[in-house]
Amino acid sequence: MDLLSSLKALCAVAEHGSLTRGSVALGVTQSILSRQIAALEAHVGAKLLHRTGRGVAPTELGLRILPQAAQLLRGIDALVAEMRGERADPAGLVELATVPSVRPLAVQVFKALQAKHPRIKLRTREAYSGQVEDWLANGKVDIGMFNRYSPAPLKNADALLRAPLVVLGLRNSVKTAPTTAFRKLHGMPLAIANKPNALLTLLEGAAKRCKITLDFAFESTSDTIIRSAVGSGGLFTIVPLHVALRDYGEERFAWSQIVEPTLVQYTWLATTSAHPVDAAARVVQRLLVELASGAAQEGAQAP
Repeated sequence: MDLLSSLKALCAVAEHGSLTRGSVALGVTQSILSRQIAALEAHVGAKLLHRTGRGVAPTELGLRILPQAAQLLRGIDALVAEMRGERADPAGLVELATVPSVRPLAVQVFKALQAKHPRIKLRTREAYSGQVEDWLANGKVDIGMFNRYSPAPLKNADALLRAPLVVLGLRNSVKTAPTTAFRKLHGMPLAIANKPNALLTLLEGAAKRCKITLDFAFESTSDTIIRSAVGSGGLFTIVPLHVALRDYGEERFAWSQIVEPTLVQYTWLATTSAHPVDAAARVVQRLLVELASGAAQEGAQAP
């Protein structure tokens, strides 16, 4: 039995949900794929896949071994790439996750790859920080950009940007003062991302220290929905300054920097520790750092 081919077959079928799509992804016939998986199941003495009404899905044992199998295959691919000298001309697929506040960096790094490293392919996902960090921890992405609200160093992570937080609403509903004391947010109806949410935790802690009550009137998992809710009137939100400039604009909206205390968002770049990071991922990591340090975000700055 060719163990590596069988593991590749298992991972492909599990990822694509069917033998047909798995065989297309690997460029082999469906019968070959079936034989490879059957040989692996015979070798371990247990079923790894079972048929469902919609295709094929991993068994409980299959789910347990898939992360290890994927990690092993990534390691082998990275080793082969190094032996082939691809450090000078890296190739491969890089999985990148980003928070909405720095989504333009994903587009900018894609353009840079097209110009300088066309053999590197980029696949991106967008989510809030907690989800991005989960994907990094379990190896679903190679690189992640997420937010924290403290400058304290993080293991295996680089600080990309820092930006002050502002309170924002429709222009006719927000005072034009450059700053607003945090205590003045008392009772203001806020639209904010659902828990778990590091910003929400920060605001709740600050409110407790300032002895005020914050009104989280509207919650959503989508920054687009939050922006629409604020645009409909009567609601306010809290975002970093560069997001206010990019996504809201000064024609309809106005904002004021929060002070007493001053609240700052830090954006971090990290690589997964669940599997080896190959040469292609290191290129994307380097480009992201360069783009951020080159004042890629109006309203934000390097830490």
